[in-house]
Amino acid sequence: MTATASVSDCTVTNCSFNDHSHCGAAGITIGGGEDHASCATFIDTGTHGGLPKVLATVGACQRSECVHNNDLMCGAPEVHVGPGADNADCLTYKHGGGETGGQAAGMAGGGNSELAGAHVPEETGGLAGGPVGEPTD
Repeated sequence: MTATASVSDCTVTNCSFNDHSHCGAAGITIGGGEDHASCATFIDTGTHGGLPKVLATVGACQRSECVHNNDLMCGAPEVHVGPGADNADCLTYKHGGGETGGQAAGMAGGGNSELAGAHVPEETGGLAGGPVGEPTD
């Protein structure tokens, strides 16, 4: 990835970085929780802030399960931010398929949960026998 995703528009009017539906932050971070992504840069102080020229991009994306996520960077052509589950959500977020560093989000904790803690005999060289995904005895 050579470029970061630009923030095309932001309809969160109570954000201090919002300037007529445009984001004045130098860069935003996308955070959030299960099945939704929010703008972690959102702040409502009642004071206008940010850059005089709108150049906002997504600096980091913590939603590794998003289809646009590539090594915690957003690969979408552009990002739209607006009200959602939180005050400011990434409306471009799409759950499913984003993998960080080539490692599936569900496998990051050590693989198949059925195999976690399974005894693997030393003579197998540490490899469990049997079909992939099935526990061994």
